[in-house]
Amino acid sequence: MERFASRLFVSYVIILVALSLVACGGSQFAEANKVAKVTVAPATLSMNKGDVVQLTPVAVDASDAQVLAQFSYTSNNPEVLSVSTAGNVCAGKWDANFIVCTPAATVGSAEVTITSQSVSTKVPGVVHEHVDIVSVIPPPAGCISAKETQQLTAKAFSKDAAACARLNATVPCELPAATLGQFTWTSTDLDVVTIDNTVEKSGLATAGIPGRTTVYAALSSNHSPSVNFTTCPVASLAITVKDSTAAPFTVEKATTKVIEATAIDSKNKTLDNVPISWSSSQPFAMSITSSSATPQTGSATANAAGTSTLVASCVPSTCNRNLDPVFSNPIIATISGTAAGTVYVGSTSSTKLIPVDVATNTAGTAITLPRAPNSILINRQGTKGILGADADGIMLLDTALVTVQTLGVSGRVVAFSYDGSIAVISNAAANSVTFIDVPKGSVSPALSIPGGIKAAEFTPDNRYLFMVGNNRLYVLNLLTGLTDQPLGATPSGVASLANGPAAYVTIPGAIQARATCNGTVVDTQTAANPTLVAAIPNGDGVLAYDSPNIVHVSSVNATQTCPPTLTESSNTVDLLGGSVSARQLLVTPDSKFAFITNDSAKLLSYDLSAKTAKTITLAAGAAESYTQGVTLDGKTLYVGAKDGTLHRIDVATLADVQQIIVGLTKADNTAAVPDLVAMRNK
Repeated sequence: MERFASRLFVSYVIILVALSLVACGGSQFAEANKVAKVTVAPATLSMNKGDVVQLTPVAVDASDAQVLAQFSYTSNNPEVLSVSTAGNVCAGKWDANFIVCTPAATVGSAEVTITSQSVSTKVPGVVHEHVDIVSVIPPPAGCISAKETQQLTAKAFSKDAAACARLNATVPCELPAATLGQFTWTSTDLDVVTIDNTVEKSGLATAGIPGRTTVYAALSSNHSPSVNFTTCPVASLAITVKDSTAAPFTVEKATTKVIEATAIDSKNKTLDNVPISWSSSQPFAMSITSSSATPQTGSATANAAGTSTLVASCVPSTCNRNLDPVFSNPIIATISGTAAGTVYVGSTSSTKLIPVDVATNTAGTAITLPRAPNSILINRQGTKGILGADADGIMLLDTALVTVQTLGVSGRVVAFSYDGSIAVISNAAANSVTFIDVPKGSVSPALSIPGGIKAAEFTPDNRYLFMVGNNRLYVLNLLTGLTDQPLGATPSGVASLANGPAAYVTIPGAIQARATCNGTVVDTQTAANPTLVAAIPNGDGVLAYDSPNIVHVSSVNATQTCPPTLTESSNTVDLLGGSVSARQLLVTPDSKFAFITNDSAKLLSYDLSAKTAKTITLAAGAAESYTQGVTLDGKTLYVGAKDGTLHRIDVATLADVQQIIVGLTKADNTAAVPDLVAMRNK
């Protein structure tokens, strides 16, 4: 009995405390649930006679926090719009039980008021004849520049014979704009254009980022066909070094330079905050980034000795969305000092991979591979390498951990993206091309290409990939998909211009330039039988080997339209090595020299500035040279040769100054030729 009395006493105290809170401090609780504003969706009504629409109100307090509330509804013209106690609006009159909506006898307007705790909001409404068709009056041809506005308009039509008769018009008849109320506008890409749907500015379009999208209007559950809307595209893009007239420029390590991009649209308006992309041809030497707040300003940081090409681009879908890409002029940055690195030396007949530090030029501890590779590439960041394999899977090398992982695809590695994230694998036997997501170590579904591809190269922005094979040029936009163009002949090589607007393809009889934007031919240089082609890093065109000559094609992007106009000249120089079978064409990062490995006892070289050739006789009786790697500062070249050693070439003197014993062996312990050489930036 006492326990019951005790519980009763406690309950009594709780009740008293609660009552005191309500009487004294409970006003805070009441204020928190007090309605300060009522909003409702939809905010306006445009209804066919007899339509029913549900209103959805929301009540919030002074802190904009939603509160539970009851609502009441009234109409100032219930003959046109009547509303139920639950907020269902009838374009006409409800019956007593709010079940049957009798269509309004006439068109007209009304206003519904929604109230909660003495706070009200109003929804204007219009009742009109039945709408069957909505159409948008297309915007004027052309485009409007970013941040500018354009008023969009629409029309509504009825197929109701009675309604058209009342308008003395034939079916379908256009309904008078004054009787319709407000259209609801939709942009299918709010980055390109936004459209105002307020009562005061209905249909006012504001242009956003450069690009093309579609818009449509809706009224009474009918929406129009979509029409195109274009925010004027970037037509030209130029980059400069801030507070400096020096370009190219040379800096010390750890220096930061600000690079500015000027974007001009097709109406000659200078734009700001255009979402352009920045890229560096050698991000290990100099990286470049921009912030989302100032995308047209790039911060370039010198990380290591070497030379890099800086470029800005406006490419779909981040910029010029659904339109054509635009590429800036290149700027060359040189970071002073001596480049470090590791040369990886392998063989197609050995399961050993030998690292050679360029500081000591001595062979390090061999890395054991699960199988003999057929090709090797190291990404520009120096973090990962891919070794191709004819069977049992390619190999992914982690250069920091010194580990080798087998991936579930076989073939030859033919390209690495500039950012080091994608590797391209061609498998001629399987008629396929696959892509490796390098950070994840995952393999994409294969593209079916008969015979695979012979060569491939990315544009500096990592957005486009050029591939040649099967007598075709394949252009892969990594966001929109693959297109291809017939070449009419068997291609052997492809190289993207350093800033990206076109790629050069070598085919029998010609060196042909194809536009990045659509693959069309923009230039053709005559050549006998060009095989290898490589871009010149400073943007001055390409080099192509046409035995026994080298063809220097100077190419400048004169216009940034699609397709671009290239102003060009070409110069052919005899490399003095006679007719040889070339294996690899490499241009130094500083764009000063090019080298060609081949089946002769000489290494072929070309001085780009002097436009002269020189042959380098390899020491130790090396009869053939294979693949090669060059340091980022362009001072030292490493070449694998048939004598079994790695030859160190001093670029300044064009002399074979050292032969490094790497000790590659076959399974039977006989010497293996170092025919796979790749440079790791370090």
